[in-house]
Amino acid sequence: MKPWQTLLTEAIAADPRGRAGVAEMIGVSRATVSLLSSGNYPADPGPMSEKITSVYGRHHCPHLNTEISPRQCSQYANRRYPISNPREARHWRACQACPLKPEPEND
Repeated sequence: MKPWQTLLTEAIAADPRGRAGVAEMIGVSRATVSLLSSGNYPADPGPMSEKITSVYGRHHCPHLNTEISPRQCSQYANRRYPISNPREARHWRACQACPLKPEPEND
């Protein structure tokens, strides 16, 4: 089982709404989550695996000293410099030098 499939299975088991709750979190239909979890997804699962990993994946943030999702990491690292809050400015600077810093999203 691939890492994203493990994340999906664990997320479905942990969410009180099951597949519907996971579908809402990653922004796809319940049917898509059902097809992915059963291994019957007809298209390339690459984009879906990225969505699943960005919401449910975790890695250690050295600045916060806790586990965060890739989406949270990206939000911290790719935000504007916080000029009015020294604590947030230190966090931003730490993110800029972090080896885990993700590429900016082009939205």
